Parts: sequence; C-alpha cells; structure tokens
Amino acid sequence: MDEAARWLWLAGETAVWCLLGLSLVTDLWRGAVYNWLTLPAMVLGLILAGLRFGVDGLISSSLGLVIGGGVFLLPFLLGAVGGGDVKLMAAVGSLVGPVLVLKTALYACLVGGAVALVMLAWRGGLGRNLRDLAAFFTALVVPGQRPAAPRSLGLPPIPFAACIAVGFVWARYWDLLARWA
Repeated sequence: MDEAARWLWLAGETAVWCLLGLSLVTDLWRGAVYNWLTLPAMVLGLILAGLRFGVDGLISSSLGLVIGGGVFLLPFLLGAVGGGDVKLMAAVGSLVGPVLVLKTALYACLVGGAVALVMLAWRGGLGRNLRDLAAFFTALVVPGQRPAAPRSLGLPPIPFAACIAVGFVWARYWDLLARWA
C-alpha cells in the first residue's frame, strides 16, 4: 500500500468510527440520527473510494450505500426503525462497501432483537409481546393481511444507532460468517 492509499484508508476508517460514535451519542441523547451527520458521510465514502480505487471503488461504495440503506427500507416503511437509522446504514455502506455493511446489518438486527427481548423481559409481558410479534410476522407473509406497526405492539423504542455500532464492531472484528465461508 503506497502512502496516499494508506492515508485514504485511514481517512475512511476515521470517518466510519466518527460517524458511528456521533450517531450513537445523538441517538442516545436526543433519540435521533441527524442528516448533518449521515449525508456528508455518504458523500465522503464515495469520494474516498473513488480516490483510492477509481471507478471500481466508486461502484463498490455506491453498492454499499444502496444496500446499506435498502436493507432497512422495509423495516422503515413498517415503522420498525427510523429514517435516521436507514441513512446511517447507507452512510456506513458508502464508507465500508457492500459486504461489510450487509454483515453489519445482520449483526445489528441480532443485537437489536436481543436488546428488545431483555427490555421486554425486564418490563414483564414478554409472552404477550412475543405472541403479538408472531402475529406481526404472520401478517407479513399471509396474503391479504396488513401487519400492525411494530411500535404499536408495545415493543420498547430502541436507539438503533447503538445496535448498528455494536453490529459494525462485531462484523469488523468478530465476524462469525467469515468462519463458515
């Protein structure tokens, strides 16, 4: 790796960690992931990938952006995650590419599910909420049924930027999927 490529790699790594750290803070503090944070990160990811790898890098970064945002589009439309979470995943995808953003999304969902189960068990009513959740997923696959929004099921709001940050660390450093490949 030449000197310029090393600096571009470092800039990308710094950007993704700053993005995740600031998103975590704003989501925990204000319950929101802001556009002023995610939109510039999307553009920066495209620029850095283009500078480092040329057209191939630009394509990879674009795929990461589309896949990262697209993975959470349906949950957003169903009311399960906020728009800031969708844009955060798109920005992460722009910075790290399609493969790592898919793994990040998978692990973030696992973390979010575990957090939700713990919160439900802590508050009581885990059985009722699990039945409601099963009805929600059944309505997703049965033709003619319209599922209720997950938030109306009594599920607690989860600052999902925290789940995304943990999912990214999991995907980057303790990737279980790589061991199965």
